[in-house]
Amino acid sequence: MRHAWMLLALLACASGPAGEDPTETWAFAVAERSCAPWDGAATMVTLTNTADPPSAATPALRLAAWQGPAEVGGHTFEVAAQGTDGGTATYCQGGDCTAATTGWIRFGPGTGPLTGRYSLTFPDGTRRTGSFSAPLVARQTMCG
Repeated sequence: MRHAWMLLALLACASGPAGEDPTETWAFAVAERSCAPWDGAATMVTLTNTADPPSAATPALRLAAWQGPAEVGGHTFEVAAQGTDGGTATYCQGGDCTAATTGWIRFGPGTGPLTGRYSLTFPDGTRRTGSFSAPLVARQTMCG
């Protein structure tokens, strides 16, 4: 009986603090060329659980970095709610989207699918962490 209580205590500690999601797993990921707020090149990674087009899928986590897909590899982008730092992240459920207040997006090196990890905090204290591997959608984007 004593071992059962110790196991339960261990499992409770391993689940993390309240408001923190464990590492997330999304069924679908896609990377697209996008535009930064000042009309420069950017990269948008959309993570969803449905095969709907990225702009329509919910729930969805959208990660934006203010450099083009060819430049993001091996770099970490700081996330802020205003989106003026290295990028932004928004979590959308239904018609409501909430911007992360702090965090980072780290892209892996190399070419091929864009890979990386993220750690984000939202206004209500919820933390979202996870990884992604997203093929780059071949489409032309004109910024400016």
